[in-house]
Amino acid sequence: MANADKIVYLEKSLEGQAPKAKMGKYSVQAEACQTMMLQAIEPLVHNLFSQADDDLYRLAENSTSNARQTLFFDAMRGFRIFQEKAEKSYIRLLQNTFTSFWAGNSSVSFFSEQSLLTDDEEFSLVEKDELEEELAVTSMASRAIADYHRDLHTLNKRFAHMLDVESIDGEENPAGPTALSQIFRVVLDDWETEEVLARIVVYKCFEKSVLANLGDVYESMNLYLAEKGVLPELSQQRSRGWSRSRPSRQAPTGRPAQDDSVPDAVASEVA
Repeated sequence: MANADKIVYLEKSLEGQAPKAKMGKYSVQAEACQTMMLQAIEPLVHNLFSQADDDLYRLAENSTSNARQTLFFDAMRGFRIFQEKAEKSYIRLLQNTFTSFWAGNSSVSFFSEQSLLTDDEEFSLVEKDELEEELAVTSMASRAIADYHRDLHTLNKRFAHMLDVESIDGEENPAGPTALSQIFRVVLDDWETEEVLARIVVYKCFEKSVLANLGDVYESMNLYLAEKGVLPELSQQRSRGWSRSRPSRQAPTGRPAQDDSVPDAVASEVA
């Protein structure tokens, strides 16, 4: 699996420009947006681990193979030990990502130390697992980007204006689904399990517990920046794509509702 060395803060300034002068004007707003995101994401990440623990237990219980069941229970126990460290690591990496972005660097870049394809174009077992994990991460980020595309488009424009650059790519936005998902992948690399199905279950929990609940914070950041004079002429209409296309999993208590089933994508592979 990958490791934390795969996260690199690029030293190249966005669009080749130094944003220092403009950021002097918007430094308060930049810090406020970072605070909004951290305050919103911290309880979501905490709830994610509770949901993932339940789903890993169901994954083990539904396994018809004693050997696989043992692997899943071992993964679950390791995940419980890993939780506290992982939550802190996620918040720290998210803070670092924002700091790098507002310093004018191109957010974060995640890369593989080796190609997924071997010379003979055949995948080893490890490479297949890496590919499956990468597809899970990019797919859930892409779905969230599509769901929040209006809010993200507006937020990208405002962040670019604050950095005094013409535009930023959606993947560079430290509050965007791509950065949030890739940071989680880096954190999850320290979980001591090589069982890819267990990892896929946890990624699905991240999608439904974290990515599915970002609409309010995106709207809040856009409204705040508009009120503070950052491109106030831009439309304030919030994209409600997620709530239209998928029922909200947010429970009345503020905690994402429990899902009593093992994720469909892995249920058939547990045996």
